[in-house]
Amino acid sequence: MPKDLDIIKLNHVAWDAIVEQFANYRQGIKITPTFANYCDSSYFSPKSQFLDIGCGTGIPFTKYLIDRGFNVTGIDIAESMIRLAQKNVPEANFLILSMMEFDYENMFDGVVSSYSMQLLDPFRFEQVIEKISKALLSGGLFYLSLNEPDKEPKGEIVNYMNQKMYFREYTQEEIVNFCLKYDLHLFTFSRQIERSDIFGVEHMIEFIFKKH
Repeated sequence: MPKDLDIIKLNHVAWDAIVEQFANYRQGIKITPTFANYCDSSYFSPKSQFLDIGCGTGIPFTKYLIDRGFNVTGIDIAESMIRLAQKNVPEANFLILSMMEFDYENMFDGVVSSYSMQLLDPFRFEQVIEKISKALLSGGLFYLSLNEPDKEPKGEIVNYMNQKMYFREYTQEEIVNFCLKYDLHLFTFSRQIERSDIFGVEHMIEFIFKKH
């Protein structure tokens, strides 16, 4: 992979190009028991504030949160995704914003990232973890899901829906260590197998971290 490759720009172009295909795929995504339990946490109350990072079309996660009475801000780098999200979940607040650009402080009860952070290299991954910790209120909960590697993880350019984008899987140890540096402590961890026509078999890992 070229050292001077701008992976944020590469991914921006890719996600803007695949909005229709991605929207069709997301319609079939089901909420996992871990995410459902996260939303049912006694820490949250009606009108709790959530940030959905890399919200895509707003389906299913932003909508699931809204349907439970929470206030949600969704951010995504792709304008086409945000336009569709605004139609899918008009009750939420959406912003065209990269994960590298948001800057909130002590504002959210919960932060959600479903698969979006595996589009980051380790340097940027850690930067976003720091931003998430800063954005959370004390006692706030961070939900994270992505794929677990079956060998030594490395960043690579993949072809997804005929678009090239950067992709990297992360180990449980890597993620826990990143989060601990920014006062995010592991609360729940789970593994499960996901299957789809597009991706085949995926080894999904889910985390809930609590800010102390």
